[in-house]
Amino acid sequence: MSGHGKRETILRAHATRWRDRVCADVASAAGCAALSEHRLAAQFVHDVVDAIASHIAAGDDLVVNHHSSRRLWSQSFSQRAVTSKSYEVT
Repeated sequence: MSGHGKRETILRAHATRWRDRVCADVASAAGCAALSEHRLAAQFVHDVVDAIASHIAAGDDLVVNHHSSRRLWSQSFSQRAVTSKSYEVT
């Protein structure tokens, strides 16, 4: 496997682990409470998480979201994901 192929495999693995950790957090009691508090649907959050994970898998440093209804939340969540130890890509 070439170096580029290894990088792609590693990025996909990181994205999958990150997405799974975030989805588990959303499914927890604290996550459900946060969804309720912010009046967000779990499917909406999972859609945004999937979009961010696809960018992580592609090796993108910047997540651009053109859907205005999701833009602010997506930017906030992706920043939290970058700065939070619990969602750190390892």
